Amino acid sequence: MLPPETAPAPEHNKQPWFTLPTVTKPKTAIILGAGLSGCAMAEALARRGISVQLIDRCDAICQEASGNHQGVLYAKLPTAPTLAGEFHLCGLEYTLRLLMIKGCMDGKIASQCGVLQLATSAKEVARQNTLIASEHYPHEVVSSVSAEQASIIAGTDIQHQALYLPRAGWVQPKSFCDTLINHPYITLTLSTTVISIAQQSPTQPGDCSWSVTDQSDNQHSADILIVASATQAKEFNLLSHLPIKPIRGQVSVTPTASGMPVLKTVICGAGYISPSLDNRYSFGATFDLHDQSPQLRHVDHEANLTMLSNVVPDFANQLPPIDEWTGKVGYRCSTPDYLPIAGPAPIVHQYMDHYAKLQHDRKWKFANSPAPLHSGLYVNVGHGSKGLITAPLAAEYLAASICGEPLPFSRKISYALHPARFIIKSLVRSNNHNESQGVK
Repeated sequence: MLPPETAPAPEHNKQPWFTLPTVTKPKTAIILGAGLSGCAMAEALARRGISVQLIDRCDAICQEASGNHQGVLYAKLPTAPTLAGEFHLCGLEYTLRLLMIKGCMDGKIASQCGVLQLATSAKEVARQNTLIASEHYPHEVVSSVSAEQASIIAGTDIQHQALYLPRAGWVQPKSFCDTLINHPYITLTLSTTVISIAQQSPTQPGDCSWSVTDQSDNQHSADILIVASATQAKEFNLLSHLPIKPIRGQVSVTPTASGMPVLKTVICGAGYISPSLDNRYSFGATFDLHDQSPQLRHVDHEANLTMLSNVVPDFANQLPPIDEWTGKVGYRCSTPDYLPIAGPAPIVHQYMDHYAKLQHDRKWKFANSPAPLHSGLYVNVGHGSKGLITAPLAAEYLAASICGEPLPFSRKISYALHPARFIIKSLVRSNNHNESQGVK
């Protein structure tokens, strides 16, 4: 039997570029980024007895993309099974379990109040009808409700049929993350900007293998390094290849007003609104690929109001004036395929050389061809607007792989999240282009 701290050797694989490294369980770890991804990562490692230093450039956790007043906890289910759909549903269930284990389902940190996904167009009506008719999902996960039924569930007038997800709800991200990192093995280092990362050459067994240098020229070292700092990850040379980009979003927050309906569930359509928390309603959100302004804008509040009016017009008409609103601007870290990037960091030029045959034959079989990886360097970014259902499960997956444990989901999903997938796709695309041009 293998010792428990050592991962089993990788078996023969038709896709060796996605093989996870054989590792020895580390004793220490540095995580860059104290948003939802980094905090979930810290909890998953600390739970396994690993000492974690969690570093962030801000003066508190969850100050950037994870800093919304409320986040919606739900998965938009595909009509037919897909790998992404499987991952998202698994992620929803994993986050729910984690919230319950941590005692967060108290109506202040989180609430399993359900989510109504309204069919506000003929296209969405057809999609929802197809989804229900497929019987891919049990009634406990999703059911179809009429506009009248949706109105009773929501506590306000709903004019559309909807999908009802009774296990979904909302989360207060910062409070959730405060709970996650409340662990004796986690040390929080704030107001610290890491300007460089480097792999060290150990002089003897047990030496730390990764170090980071901050803005004050201080060095911090650990056995492994996990970068969970969203688009900031690209600032490091070893990770500059990652195809991640920021998408600006503005969430609006308004005080409750006397006479307004009391929402009993999250309502989603073109936008979303959650039940009130601390006498405030959160709703939105805008998507802007081409504007990086950090300022709250009146025009974006107006856009959110328009979206909300299309979903629950009677409710939207009772909101206080926009001048009384506050909100939050954040930058979702997005990937080309809308799945997170979670796994060991590839050595890009070696990948390009090692698997160059894919440019000419995408079915080429590579013998004894382990993936060239930066030993001890991992990435957990690209969660976009789905971080509440993807970040905790991605963290659990990474922690399991780092510690040589069975993975929490299928190997196919681990391949779909692998940081090297875009390198391989670019090589295969070269082959497809050559074939279309008649090049051999």
